[in-house]
Amino acid sequence: MSEAKKTSPWVYILAALGLLFVLGIGSCIACFGVGAVGVASVAGVGAEIRENFKTQESKTKAEQETTRPSLNEQGVRLLKLTISAAAKKAIGEAKVNDESIENAALSMAGLSAVILAPNYSFEYESNEISADQMFKGRMILVSGVVEEINKDIMGVGYLVLKGHKNFSRVRASLKTSSLSRAAVAKKGSKVHMVCKGKGMMLSISMLDECQFADEYSAIAVSQAENAISEFLSGNVPVVKPLGEMLIEIYAMGAELPQDSSCFDDPFGNLCTKAKREFKKDAAASLRAEKVADELRGVVKLKELDEPKT
Repeated sequence: MSEAKKTSPWVYILAALGLLFVLGIGSCIACFGVGAVGVASVAGVGAEIRENFKTQESKTKAEQETTRPSLNEQGVRLLKLTISAAAKKAIGEAKVNDESIENAALSMAGLSAVILAPNYSFEYESNEISADQMFKGRMILVSGVVEEINKDIMGVGYLVLKGHKNFSRVRASLKTSSLSRAAVAKKGSKVHMVCKGKGMMLSISMLDECQFADEYSAIAVSQAENAISEFLSGNVPVVKPLGEMLIEIYAMGAELPQDSSCFDDPFGNLCTKAKREFKKDAAASLRAEKVADELRGVVKLKELDEPKT
C-alpha cells in the first residue's frame, strides 16, 4: 500500500495567517462601527447644546426687551418735532446761533459745518491740510454769491461762488437734480447749498454733490428723525451734554399736556411760555425727572473724549 501524501506545513501556516487576517479585519470593522456611533453621539450632543444655547439666548434677549421701559410716545413726538424744527430753521437761514439744539439738529441731519463761501476759500488758501481735515468728504452747508453758472467738458453743471478776495473762487459741482434750479439762477444772487467738501485743485476751493439747501431740508429732517430713533433705542451712543439735552426734551414732552402749543411749534413764543410754567411746577418736574431716569437706563451716553464706536 502506497504511503499517504503528507500535507506541507506551509499550508497550515498560511491558513493560520489567513484566519488572523480575517479576524483582524473584522476587529477593525467593529472598531470603525463603534467610532462612527461615537462621532454620531457627539454630533448629536453638540447640536443639542447649540440649540439650548440659542433658546437661552433668545430667552435672555426677550427678557431684556420685556424689562426695558417702553418709550413714551408723547415724549418721542416732542423730541422729533424739536430736532426737525431746529434742522429746518438752521438750514433755511443757513446759519446757526448760539442755540446748541440747532448744532445738534444739523449734526443729526448729517451736516458737519455751516460756513460762508469766502470763509471756505480762506481756510483752504491759509492751510490746505487743516481745511481738508475740517471739510473734505464731509457734508457742509455753504452760502455764497454766484459769479458763474457753467458746465465742464463732461457736461457736469457747476456754480462758481465768490471767495474771500478778488481772485478767490469756490467751485460747486451740482447734482443732476439741482440743474433745473441752476438754470434760473442769476449771477450776483445769493445761494445756500449743501455740498460735500472736495478739497483744493489749482488754487480753487472745491465742493461736490451740491444741491440747494431747501431741496436738502426734507432729507435732513428724515435723517435727524432716524438718528433720534436710533438714540432712543440705545443703538447709537451720544455724547453726554447732547444726550442729556435730548433726554430733558423727551421727559418734558412726556409730561406736558397733550394740547400744549409745543406740539405745534417747539420754538414758538407760546411753547417758550409753556416750558417756563412747566419748570415752575415742582410735581410735574419731579415726574419728568423720573421719566428721564428711565430713559437713561435705555440710551447710551459717552464722554466727549471717547472714540467713536
